[in-house]
Amino acid sequence: MKVDVLPHLKGRFAEDIKKRDIILILEGIVERGAPTASNNTLRLVRKMFNFAVERDLLESSPVVGMKQLAKNNARDRMLSDDEIREFWFRLDISDMDDMMKRGLKLILVTGQRPGEIANMQRSEINGSWWTLPGEKVKNGKTHRVYLSPLALELIGDGNEEFVIESPRRGQPVNTTSLAHALNRRGIVKMNIEDFRPHDLRRTAATGIARLGFSNEVIGRVLNHTIQGITAVYNRYRYDDQVEEALTAWADLLEHEILATQTEVLEEDAC
Repeated sequence: MKVDVLPHLKGRFAEDIKKRDIILILEGIVERGAPTASNNTLRLVRKMFNFAVERDLLESSPVVGMKQLAKNNARDRMLSDDEIREFWFRLDISDMDDMMKRGLKLILVTGQRPGEIANMQRSEINGSWWTLPGEKVKNGKTHRVYLSPLALELIGDGNEEFVIESPRRGQPVNTTSLAHALNRRGIVKMNIEDFRPHDLRRTAATGIARLGFSNEVIGRVLNHTIQGITAVYNRYRYDDQVEEALTAWADLLEHEILATQTEVLEEDAC
């Protein structure tokens, strides 16, 4: 609601909201590569308007009869080592905006959500740790991300407030811009099957699992919500394990997967 709905509807009377308003919101979510989030948003909006109708606050709901825009199939797309190399080095030599390149690479290196990377602020970074306040993350809980030397190199030094700054100075890049940049200027120049920014996050999670880290640690890296009684009593932050996992993943990327840069560049020259 805070990220996808209220920015478009806040301040308007509920009775003035039309079906087309909701469709545009859902289409924007699908276009940024999050079809499941689009379906979840529709369910939440439908519940909200149904409540208003049940309490006689509205005569009818604008989403009556509206169908999901996307199938609820769970994506399992992740990049192979060869595709990671192709992605990384074709990105380097592409004409894509440098901010977009940096944002896409940071998703892969940190394993964080595209929207969180797009809104990363330098004030949230302290040394090698990036702390995301609860209001900026999906589950509403403060999240700490270890920044490996590779991640810090991508972030770089700067005076701008947002690490991935929009051309409109002082504002973060729009989340959908990362997906659009990849589709317009990235994939077309890469010898890779279609993929989305969120698939880079899944690739990171898979790579960390490949290194032998447990699902518990991977869940902490990804900031997934832990369910059940364990979540109540297990308050251990796992900072050490998160640091170890993201360091190992960055090392695998930098020193093994991406170590054959010259081969890709030589191919391109030919």
